[in-house]
Amino acid sequence: MRSPASLTRGSISRGLLIFALPILFGNVLQSLNGSVNAIWVGRFLGEDALSQLESSDDIAITQDQRHTIRGRVRYDISPRVWAAATIHYGSGLPVEIDDIVDENTLASQYGEDILARVNLDTGRVRPNVALDLGSSVTLWRETQRQLHLRIEVANVTNRLNVINFAGIFSGTAVAAPRSATVGLQLEF
Repeated sequence: MRSPASLTRGSISRGLLIFALPILFGNVLQSLNGSVNAIWVGRFLGEDALSQLESSDDIAITQDQRHTIRGRVRYDISPRVWAAATIHYGSGLPVEIDDIVDENTLASQYGEDILARVNLDTGRVRPNVALDLGSSVTLWRETQRQLHLRIEVANVTNRLNVINFAGIFSGTAVAAPRSATVGLQLEF
């Protein structure tokens, strides 16, 4: 059995090289992105599309979630019962809408409720927050076998959370409304 890589023993340069190789490989792949795009766009969409790609200096970054936090607190009420609360926070993704499109058109297309969760002035989806609650009860336990009843409620506040708005690749994504699940878990 092979031991895990260690930075506290052996050659420092070898350890750094082992950890740096995946990063270097990723950078090489990123640098090939423009070339691969040019080949595919030129081959399948023609020279006009390729010239549009080359003259564009605005790169759309649709998955730029600046700050996300997820925290979970679990409390063991007894050896057989626990309860937990989880909170999710996201600062919101960028929004790229043509200046030509007005808010009335967007409201008719996506709806007032969804549009209210988008800050068109700053170009970002408004921050989203969700609170989930869960609990589990051990109904039966015998040596290596257990049966648990688990109940979970997601998005307890039933808040409308827009994840992405009119994204180039992913469109508009809205988080699920309040939902509850009940399940039995058998461990053996």
